[in-house]
Amino acid sequence: MNTKIKYILAFLIIFCTGAPALANKSHHVSEQQKNSGIKFLNEAREQNSRGDFENSMESLKKAAALENTKALMLLGLMYTYSSKSHQANTSLAYEYMIHAALHDDKEGMEAKEILPTFTLRGFGKASTSEILKLRTNYENKFNASHKSQEKIKIALNLFNSYAHVKKISFRNANKADYYLKELLTLPLTDNDKKILAYDTYAFALLYMSGIDGISKNPEKAFECMKITKNLGYRKAYYELSNMYRYGFGTQRDLNAADNLLMQIKHDLPPIDKNNPDTEYEDGPTFGPFFYTFTYLYSNRE
Repeated sequence: MNTKIKYILAFLIIFCTGAPALANKSHHVSEQQKNSGIKFLNEAREQNSRGDFENSMESLKKAAALENTKALMLLGLMYTYSSKSHQANTSLAYEYMIHAALHDDKEGMEAKEILPTFTLRGFGKASTSEILKLRTNYENKFNASHKSQEKIKIALNLFNSYAHVKKISFRNANKADYYLKELLTLPLTDNDKKILAYDTYAFALLYMSGIDGISKNPEKAFECMKITKNLGYRKAYYELSNMYRYGFGTQRDLNAADNLLMQIKHDLPPIDKNNPDTEYEDGPTFGPFFYTFTYLYSNRE
């Protein structure tokens, strides 16, 4: 069975279960539909740049209803996190991404590449067997690969899956630690570092709290927070400063705590809310898919 048929079958399954985001969609797009979809997508970008997030979301939905692949993909990414305009809904995220993957354009191909990541995170209707099978497949690929960029992509997915999979009983701190350490030996790009920083920061918080399937471990929390800080994540500077100040996971060191706060002021760029890179420095708004989101939003039709 070829890939296109698989995605069509996946779409039909979702359609038959009554998923509101995908029902009654036609893939035949007239020129008028196409132009209207582009118009709504560009409106969404303009609204987003002005901080009008609720109307931006509505414009995206209008573009998606007109079969605009970028809008479908963006909505798939956006529903992986909560923001001022919406609550996270990973089932809806999966439905939008499945729909985007049915398209044969560039963004449709990118959506196909993202879908396994969604499965590894347990989004949508990913079954236990699907998650375990995909993990095994990715682990085998990681061990067999001699290409750095391929290994990075695989390891990022496996680290994310073992640390943050939605099904808490499937989380495995030891496996997550292993792939985190492997990633730090590889030549990460700036975007790789930003994605890894976000996921590692969230992993450190789990170690700090001892919740959601990860046992409390102050030393591991400190180690992960230090990694996140070294990756340039601004929030980690504050957390690490507090860890030094109160001796959480490390020896109490007031000088180190104060030095970290000084580094924020003198060594990190000022925050510009209209600049995604400095927004990242204060914490990526859009979660692990932030940089795909930023790329799509920044490229006008």
